[in-house]
This record gives sequence, structure tokens and C-alpha cells, in this order.
Amino acid sequence: MGEGLKEFLASVFWMWIIWFQSCFRLIRLRFRRPAIKGSPKVLFVHKFACYFGGGEKVLWSGVHSLVKKSPLTEVTLMAHMTCTPDELFSRLDKSFKLEFSSQMKKRISFSLLPPSLVTPAPKFLFMTRLCEYLQGIAIAFFSAAEFRASGVIFSSIVETEGAPSCTYALKKLFKFSKVVSYVHYPFIDTKLIKSGPKGLAKLPKYIYNRLVVFLYRFFLQASDVVVANSSWSAGKVRKLLPEKSISIIFPPCNTSSFKIKGQKKPHLISFAQFRPEKCHDFQIKLFARLLSQLKDEEKKEVKLVLVGSVRNDDDRALVQHLQNLVSQLSLENHVEFKVNVDFQEITRIFEDSAFGIHTMKKEHFGIALVEMIAAGLVVTAWNHAGPRKDIIVESGVCGFLCSSEEEFEKNILKLFKDRFEGRMDLEEQIRENALRKRISEFSQDAFEDKFAKLFA
Repeated sequence: MGEGLKEFLASVFWMWIIWFQSCFRLIRLRFRRPAIKGSPKVLFVHKFACYFGGGEKVLWSGVHSLVKKSPLTEVTLMAHMTCTPDELFSRLDKSFKLEFSSQMKKRISFSLLPPSLVTPAPKFLFMTRLCEYLQGIAIAFFSAAEFRASGVIFSSIVETEGAPSCTYALKKLFKFSKVVSYVHYPFIDTKLIKSGPKGLAKLPKYIYNRLVVFLYRFFLQASDVVVANSSWSAGKVRKLLPEKSISIIFPPCNTSSFKIKGQKKPHLISFAQFRPEKCHDFQIKLFARLLSQLKDEEKKEVKLVLVGSVRNDDDRALVQHLQNLVSQLSLENHVEFKVNVDFQEITRIFEDSAFGIHTMKKEHFGIALVEMIAAGLVVTAWNHAGPRKDIIVESGVCGFLCSSEEEFEKNILKLFKDRFEGRMDLEEQIRENALRKRISEFSQDAFEDKFAKLFA
């Protein structure tokens, strides 16, 4: 039995213990009437508050908007913490440029989730999604028991990690609260059940998929407000919940922090957390092919710079794997890793560089793309989901959209070649088009204004 499976099974055991303990506490407290006292209270539920990806940027920008725009609102965050609050707020300032004043911090409190409620199910384990559903319900019961004991009830509860079972249970347990679900990535797709099983061997998986889709729809419909982070995500949710109104609030992006420099280096920037789905290995192999098609004097100027954060040992192992790949391809002089750098360093890298690449398939939105565009980078991404529907929209106008790996190579190679041959008209025109685009719609202020209105 692998270590990952042992750890998960141990966490399942403790999850059930916590669940039954929470149920027992709720039964004892069933006659105690909760009451909202004093200032409005909002509960945010997000398993990992100390990660610094797009989901956490939405979480903390939402918290920031409420404590900034509603001076009386008190916010409680239910999460598993891997750092102290002081370390967290310092990192939020450095990574997201989110500054919390001392007065704002006083209105933010933390309620800690035990590790057994946040341990991810191994991907090889059968019924991973159902395990995640059970985990979400356990988190909701734990939250209810924690706050019901003190007689506290929240005017609103916000679930920002995409756990529909948690949303459903929270709505049932906190009957007086408005529940808001912010959907980043609707991992359930109706395509799973459109066609029947092909042969008896596929029947169990088909039945399982139908159950997973049914439960996702059943859980999510309990939310009072469902918000999607992009047109693509909203379209997926509307197919699941055609009777429900789904609004869109684009994630917060830094669109006004960059200066557009006239002299930019022929550097290709990748800006993404170091996770397998971001496809950094494809970027490195692609760059090796691009480099082989350049002249010796041109090779000296070009670089691939991988900028991103790591969350845990798995992410660090991925970075090591990518560094080994760079060595195998003899690219040490042409590829740089910038891991967990602060926003000031990111700003410098962006302002000095000419091109950006984003290779996650089915990218629901693409905060990294927007911020690279805002810094004047000419970007290339997959012709799908968020990049196609909301950001680049039309290939060759505000950036390049690619339907194959060959198109990535063709478009980026043309940008390099044109620059070295003094033909920069296309690059400059795309940069100008992109900066004229509705970038302000994706700004931090636009997000905070729309998010705060959900609670007005």
C-alpha cells in the first residue's frame, strides 16, 4: 500500500470521527437559537488559504473588498492554515499587491480546519469525486458545530473553492444565511453522460459519471447566488442549471501596475503555478525546437523564463523534474526559473520582456494572460475556453490563439524572426490592440466593486 493511500485512509478515518463529533454537538445545540449580534458577519470557506494561485487571489480580493467597502462587516475565514496570519498578510502584499490596514485586519478572524478534512484523495483511488463530496459535507458540519456553539450565525457564507457538496450542506445547516458559490472550474461536464456506455465494461464508469453529475447539479442548485469566473465556466454551469441565473465576475487582475517600456528583450515568459496541468514541460520542449531554428547570434538574446509559485512537495518535485529536462536538452543558458518571487520582481520581468506563453488546456479564465497583456507582452495561448471567449478572442489581433502544438511553434517563431529582422509592425500592432482592449473590465477595482454588490 502506497504512502499516499495510507495517508488518505488515515484522514478518512479521522474525517468520520470529526463528522460524528460535529453531528453530536449539533444535536446537543439544536434548541439553541442562533442570533446575529452587532456587525454583519460573512464566512468564507476555502480549504487552503495560504496557497497563492488564482483561487486564492479571488478569495483574498473578495475579503479585501468587504472589509474595505463595508467598514462594519466582520469576516471569518474557515481554512487550513500553513502559515501565521502575519506571514499570510505579508505574502498577500508581496504576491498579489493586496494591502490590509491594521483596522481591516482587526475585522478578519480565522477558524482552522483540521488536516484530516483537507487531505486530497489520491487520483488513482476509485470514486475520487465522491470522496471529495463527502469531505465537503464534513467541512460544513464541522463549521456548523464550531459556530453554533457560540450562538453565531452569518448573514452570508461564501464558498470560493468549488466544493458544491460543502455549499449544499452549509445552506441546510445555516438556514438563515445567504450562500454564495464562486465557480472557478466546473469540473463536471454534461458530456460525461451524453452518450451511453460502449459495452458492458464501460457501464460501471458510466453509472458513476451519471451519479457524480447528478450530485454536482443537486448540490450546486442549493446556493442562493452562483457566480462564474468566465464566460466559458458560466456556459458549463448554465447547462447543468438552466433554471438558475448565473452571473459572471471576472477574477481580479493587476492591470495598472505595469509600465510599458519601449525597449523589450526577446524573452518568452511563462507565468503559472508549477502544476502538471500548466504543461511547463511542453513549453521547454517547444522552446528547444524554436532555439534550433535561430541563428547563433540570435540564440544569445532569447530566453524562456518560467515564473510561478509552488505550494507543496509535489510542486517542488515538478520544478526539479523541469530543471532536469532543461539540463537534458542543454538549455541551461537559455531557461530561467523564478520560483515564489514577489510582485515587484514579477513586474520587472514583465516590463523587460516582449512575449508571453500560456499552455494550460481548458483554462477557465487566465489571470496570467491578462497581466502579461497589461505589461505589454504579446501572448500565445490555446484556442479554447477563457483565452478564446474573454481575453484574446480573435487570433492575430490581441495575441495568438493556437489549435495545435505546431501553431504555437509557428506563431512564436515568427515573432522572434520578425524582431531579429527588424520587422516589428505586427508585434507592435498586437501590443497596441491588446492594450486598447477592455483590460479595465478585468481589473482589481472592477472585481471588488462587483463582488461587494453581492452583499449590498
